[in-house]
Amino acid sequence: MTPVLALENLEVVYHHVATAVQGVSLRVPPRAIVALLGTNGAGKTTTLRAISGFLGADDAQIVDGRVVFLGRPSRAARPTSWRAAGSSWCPSATRFSRR
Repeated sequence: MTPVLALENLEVVYHHVATAVQGVSLRVPPRAIVALLGTNGAGKTTTLRAISGFLGADDAQIVDGRVVFLGRPSRAARPTSWRAAGSSWCPSATRFSRR
């Protein structure tokens, strides 16, 4: 079964020097409920920002790996493209959800 969302060896770097997320891979099958758990500073929010395209405001970028949503690579996705696809992320509550 094709996953709704897949991360493949995702690596995110802040300010071109500080690695925030390294080697994160996951697959979310259709109709699944997923939680990202970890200590403070583990990269949960950065991972969600990478998925949703909200990295640029914090001078962060995906330097390796890829994000695949509904079978389409979206490494450079803009937040508006996620909304058009029926998904959203609420930064204040740190949630990513499918409509």
